[in-house]
Amino acid sequence: MQRISSNSHEGERACPPCEIPRGSRRELADPVGGYIRVVDEQLVLVTGPVGSGKTTIAKLLASRARSRGMTAAALDMDDFVLMFNGPDWRSVSSKEWSAARSAAAAAVDAYFIAGAQLVAIAGPFFGRGDRDELVAQLSSNPSTLVVALRVGLEEAIRRAASDPTRTLSKDPELLARLERTIAWHELRKDALQLSTENILPEEVARQIEERIHGMV
Repeated sequence: MQRISSNSHEGERACPPCEIPRGSRRELADPVGGYIRVVDEQLVLVTGPVGSGKTTIAKLLASRARSRGMTAAALDMDDFVLMFNGPDWRSVSSKEWSAARSAAAAAVDAYFIAGAQLVAIAGPFFGRGDRDELVAQLSSNPSTLVVALRVGLEEAIRRAASDPTRTLSKDPELLARLERTIAWHELRKDALQLSTENILPEEVARQIEERIHGMV
């Protein structure tokens, strides 16, 4: 596992503006200017335990990309589940998660068709089946990076307790039970694993950007 020291944000190097590795390339006709734009597509699947910072990092990756002139979007699998099931997470089954992955795949395609260069999704992507079900439904063919965020149970419980948006996931016993069910062994061998303890989110995002740029 690659870990980041708490002071590793010093001397931060920004990735070059408006550049991403060559994944899938899409030609877009500009309806006003009448010219063709060539767009590279990068998909980032951000996974990890509750409280590891999945949503924060996915949003930050998109925000940092946009600040460099790129078109980017951040999605959260929880939002898709809520749209299908409502707020009662106790009733969520594999059926709702499967429907959410189908909807997320359609959203990813829509963003890439619209010209997005990067789409980051926060969600449970440890299992091969979970990843494969989403990716198999894509009509686009983006370069894909799986990022697995790690956090200790004690820190995860502390973060969850301080998050006013959480309900069931504030329960320490539930967090411990969920932690035991994570299939770390099913992660892709090329997945980027990063600890989010004692580290700024900006540094975690920078480490992910470096891996993306190294995938050329």
